[in-house]
Amino acid sequence: MAANWEVEANWAVELAAIAELSDQDAADAINAMTAVNTKVPRLAIKELMYAAGVVGTIELALLDPTTTVEHKKIIYALKAYMNDPEFTTMDLSLPFVQANLALMQSVGWITEEQVATVNALQATVKKYSETITAGMVAEARKATA
Repeated sequence: MAANWEVEANWAVELAAIAELSDQDAADAINAMTAVNTKVPRLAIKELMYAAGVVGTIELALLDPTTTVEHKKIIYALKAYMNDPEFTTMDLSLPFVQANLALMQSVGWITEEQVATVNALQATVKKYSETITAGMVAEARKATA
């Protein structure tokens, strides 16, 4: 079976760390690797924000005359995101997303626990979508030897 070198280019670098393993054990180790999927469905975030009362809190903040213009801009951007069907996911690992969550927490619109709950929407997934076989490991080892 010919190897898919595009896929191998992604996982073959893992072989150096597991060089002492047999081809089968190396394949099993690679298949067991996981990564964090930081892209969360927009609707999951929206449901959480409504259920946690965050949406109500930010609606009240819009009516509060002491809320700064900069903070109101963040609220409008959040509301636009939550209601825009063009956005299907949000990457929670992006620095500006985490900065906005921290800002929302600092002004009391969201609690530390709620920020943790939002971040927990990220899922652990298999690192490589293709199942790696012992034969693919052997081929990759020959190619890099």
